[in-house]
Amino acid sequence: MRELRAPKPEKLRVLLLAAASAGDLRVGQEQQRIRAAVQSATHRDLVDLDLHPAATAEVFLDALTRFRPHVVHFSGHSTQDLIAFETGEDGFHEGAIVSAGAFARAIAAVDDKPLLSCSTPAAPQPRP
Repeated sequence: MRELRAPKPEKLRVLLLAAASAGDLRVGQEQQRIRAAVQSATHRDLVDLDLHPAATAEVFLDALTRFRPHVVHFSGHSTQDLIAFETGEDGFHEGAIVSAGAFARAIAAVDDKPLLSCSTPAAPQPRP
């Protein structure tokens, strides 16, 4: 009987999703800063990034099953209950609203649940 080789350690897979359908966020710039930080890191060869600067809900679902990320980072508009993805249309639009529950169910449906991270703009504060 042959001896099996030890498995190679796998790379950290980070899925970067961004959506700014109203054109009011600089999500591409944020993704570029993350990419630059990883590229300048000592162990950059141990990290795989999958960037989607105009992510639709379909892109999210496809990447979740195809890329199997360890971390999902979302940059865009959201509330506690809703997440705004792109619609895939050209030009500014309202976005495709996905409930936080549907987003959580998609995450829960994969075998290895990724960690979640987000950067969304703070709600405007009322002026005194």
